[in-house]
Amino acid sequence: MINLAAQESNGILADDMGLGKTIQAISYLAYLKEENGIRGKHMIICPKSVCNNWMREISKWFPSSRAVLLQNTQEER
Repeated sequence: MINLAAQESNGILADDMGLGKTIQAISYLAYLKEENGIRGKHMIICPKSVCNNWMREISKWFPSSRAVLLQNTQEER
């Protein structure tokens, strides 16, 4: 992801479950902040079923960040 950003290119993490995409994304955000001073506001869009996992992993691996969970509370019809 760092290499893609250096080339001003976009990318996506996609592979089988359990291969560390969450940690890769969080470590990239930490890299942006710690190495480049890019604090920014970043949006992570994920299925509702993994929101709590994302929040837990962010607090564990990137505790200096401020994560806010926004989710739709209306039931689908």
